[in-house]
Amino acid sequence: MEDSQVLLLQYDDLEELYIQIPALERFFRILFSKAYVNALKRINQAYSDTAEERYVELIAQQKGITERIPLVHIASYIGVTPESLSRIRRKIAERP
Repeated sequence: MEDSQVLLLQYDDLEELYIQIPALERFFRILFSKAYVNALKRINQAYSDTAEERYVELIAQQKGITERIPLVHIASYIGVTPESLSRIRRKIAERP
């Protein structure tokens, strides 16, 4: 959806980098911990929040995402049909 660069490392090469650069291991440990917490939060939201709440949270966390990503993908991400997302967006836009 957007241009990206991906770095692919073999597990053994990553382990060697951790040995050579200990701060890198700490950096990735923190990064992976945050990613894990975010994944758990998303799972919890899928069960407890309404689709509207999930959408509002997404646009609050990812400014400008609706301009960068097609709405059909956003609908899929929050677990609704594109038509339901349109209704949610219309409802939000009508608020004072």
